Amino acid sequence: MADALNDIISRAPAGGTLTLPAGEFEGPVYITKPLHIIGNNTTIWAKRGNVLVVSSQGVTLEGLRLENTGGRMNDYALLASYPAEIRSVEVFGAVRGFGAEDIRFEIPRTLDLGSFAADKQSTYTIRMTVPVAAEICCSTAGLSFSPSQLQPGDNEVTVTVNGFGSVYHLFSEVFVRSQFTRRIYVTGRPVTDAAPVNGWRLTAGDFIAQSESTALSVTENNRIDIEPQELPLLEIRKLQRISLLPYIGSRCDISFSCADNGGAEIDPYVFLLDDTGKAYDIKCLVFFGNGCSPDGSVTHDAADNHISIDLNKTDDRISRIVMVYSIYGGNAQMNFSRVKAPVMKISSHGRERISYSMYNIGNAPTVIAAEFYRYEGEWKISATGWGYQPGLATLCGSYGIEVMN
Repeated sequence: MADALNDIISRAPAGGTLTLPAGEFEGPVYITKPLHIIGNNTTIWAKRGNVLVVSSQGVTLEGLRLENTGGRMNDYALLASYPAEIRSVEVFGAVRGFGAEDIRFEIPRTLDLGSFAADKQSTYTIRMTVPVAAEICCSTAGLSFSPSQLQPGDNEVTVTVNGFGSVYHLFSEVFVRSQFTRRIYVTGRPVTDAAPVNGWRLTAGDFIAQSESTALSVTENNRIDIEPQELPLLEIRKLQRISLLPYIGSRCDISFSCADNGGAEIDPYVFLLDDTGKAYDIKCLVFFGNGCSPDGSVTHDAADNHISIDLNKTDDRISRIVMVYSIYGGNAQMNFSRVKAPVMKISSHGRERISYSMYNIGNAPTVIAAEFYRYEGEWKISATGWGYQPGLATLCGSYGIEVMN
């Protein structure tokens, strides 16, 4: 099909207008002359390599959908060597040749809300990172995004579902529009008499480039041990995401400190979650009552209450490691508003590498401090720092772990 579309383009006169037939065409497709191409429900896709390559001036693209289905780092949905005019072009994958649009959009491909109350309002918070201003467009009644206008950088977006009734299954196509259009599939299942959801999810995938200068060595167990680079201490901010590779390699120790704990006893809890956002085993919650995860990748040291993580040991099913701190005892008067200057410190190979000062936690008894998450075989950290008002037991339930209140 790629040869067929390239043949159609080759026969079109330079400077003319070419209306493509409806349907799907496999790339790569090349445009080597001035041309106005108009799609008619036309999708061009490629599992490997670039999807559409523009190597001529005077090209206008209109009404096309370009999909890089393989998602490899060095492949593009649209690669332009010269400026091209874009009109109603949807992309899945990276673009190149369009200024700030070339920077990766960190938005979810799919957003699964799971089960939610059929006749009550439920809310979710997700994070979207965009390099340019963009607009979220949703026409589904009962589903809304706020704010709908995204600013360049990190954005906290509240997703609200309300009043679907029990007879419908939610499936919506939501569009993020800048110079290009990007599509998000939203799914969920309304359930009668279910409790409303008032929580958060992190579903935005993102693009992680491997550092070329990372040192590799083999341990006595024949595992690859990734050593960190000699970088200065990194102080990260809320919602910031960075690759863990240069800073900790494959192993780290995590500790908590504060200027004043306000009389609270603060303990770490670590959740190991799969792609569904759930723990596959109750022992995937590591804390003072369970000192080691099933795969041995996360351990709790009772001596000083710190957490150790060895990413080399992580079970392939695990895609997220969530670091949580919670005030022990269940006293409603004890919350993080009493804790002064809380800091999470990440050390590796005997030196502090990353520091995260958490502010504006509020009066929540539990804080979701940070997440380690895996994408395309690489690990990255997201600084969360969200106070979780419902408390630890409710958070455990949202991750599929039932605990006694």
